[in-house]
Amino acid sequence: MTHISKHPLPAKIMERIVKTFMDSITSPHIIDRRGVLQTLLTPTEKIMLAKRLTVIAMLERDRGYEEIETRLNVSRSTILRLHKKYDADFFKPIQRVFKKQVGWGAFFTTLELLLTGPLPSRAGPSSRRRLGDIKTRRKLLLPGD
Repeated sequence: MTHISKHPLPAKIMERIVKTFMDSITSPHIIDRRGVLQTLLTPTEKIMLAKRLTVIAMLERDRGYEEIETRLNVSRSTILRLHKKYDADFFKPIQRVFKKQVGWGAFFTTLELLLTGPLPSRAGPSSRRRLGDIKTRRKLLLPGD
């Protein structure tokens, strides 16, 4: 879990900081958005955001709570919280991207490959073998990747 200072900023300052951040990562003048995010986000924040996005994608694909919980190692309360927001159309901008962007096709294909395979073991040769199988299936489905 990411940590936030116990000393909150005044609302006006926080609002301005958040707006500046959002503007800086969505500006059309930034060519290397990936590099900017790689630099700004900690490994924990990247994982948190990636899992959140994947939960939303799995909800979009009508996956059950138990499967999401097991596959992503997230709590039921996290899934429920995100599902309530999903049902309230809170994630409409993300859902529009899922439906419009060509790149999301590759994301969903990779997600489906991961979800249709057996659950990974914790470590060892079977994990490496499973990842090799996934890479092979991915190459067959996404030859240009």
